[in-house]
Amino acid sequence: MIGLGVTIGAHRYFSHRSFKANFVLRCLLATMFTATGQNSLYIWVRDHRQHHKYTDTDADPHNATRGFFFSHCGWLMVRKHPDVIAKGKTIDLSDLEADPIVRFQKKYYYLLYGIANILITALPCLLWGESLRVSVLGVYVLRTVFLYNITWLVNSAAHLYGTRPYNVKIKAVENKFVSTVTGGEGWHNFHHVFPSDYRASEYGHEHDISTAVIELMKRIGWAYDLKETPQRLVKKWVKKFGDGSYSVVVQEVDSTDNVQTCQNNRTFNSNAETLQDTQSPLLTPHKEGLMHIPPNYATHCTPACTASAGTVSHLNIRHRLHSTSIQIRPKSEDKFSVIRWLTQRKWPNVNQP
Repeated sequence: MIGLGVTIGAHRYFSHRSFKANFVLRCLLATMFTATGQNSLYIWVRDHRQHHKYTDTDADPHNATRGFFFSHCGWLMVRKHPDVIAKGKTIDLSDLEADPIVRFQKKYYYLLYGIANILITALPCLLWGESLRVSVLGVYVLRTVFLYNITWLVNSAAHLYGTRPYNVKIKAVENKFVSTVTGGEGWHNFHHVFPSDYRASEYGHEHDISTAVIELMKRIGWAYDLKETPQRLVKKWVKKFGDGSYSVVVQEVDSTDNVQTCQNNRTFNSNAETLQDTQSPLLTPHKEGLMHIPPNYATHCTPACTASAGTVSHLNIRHRLHSTSIQIRPKSEDKFSVIRWLTQRKWPNVNQP
């Protein structure tokens, strides 16, 4: 939970301003970030903005071209490169200097860090009588080591191991493992191409609790003006600069816009001039990542589909026949669908002798 102070707070809000937040949420995010012990917001944001502006150059504080160890934690153990110091002075931090929460957190960082972690460590002792030794080791030491390392993985692994579907010219990659352990920060190739997008990926809530929390904050009125990259712009980058690993999954959407997973999901080649489905020529292109679909499309899914009383049955999954559009979303390369495997596999006919 405290890690959200890094992913949502320091990163998506204070560094990139990908959404707006009310005073209560800003204070909460700043408090959670302070408890992680990753320096003041002012310094963290400065380093991160510099990282984006001078990615993988000598002016990048954790330059990934210098190897895994350096970009992971080595950059904190050595003197800064002269370019890091020089270019760091050019980063615009006027919005942080005008923010009273950031100024207060910077001025009293060490005091606030101490108070926050004393309270967090004391909670198990007070609530269920945990020993102080176990609480210090588990709640403070192990938590701090874990949060440090998963944060550093974004700087190291997410710049070295993965695919580059949006821009093959940069080192930032899409890494599912990093995204899972960091709460959504591992879809890094997308993020470096579209840094102001509050989602930091196209995968929605898949391996991304941070996006889900931001959307929850929007629903209760604490977050607003969420920035999102237009789909047409994403497609342009994919086609022009991607490494060819980008793919999309098409899902049916009913009239209430509730996306439902169906066994007849189809994969489309995004490198084609137009998205085409050879199994059904009835689809026609539509704007903003949507395609028009005729009302009776469900009857063209698979031979196993049967229409009955306004619905189409797919085993125990049901869809309305009045679906009018389908939604295109990126396909996670290593995602495995048990339902799709069971329904598409050719099983032996038990009725034959």
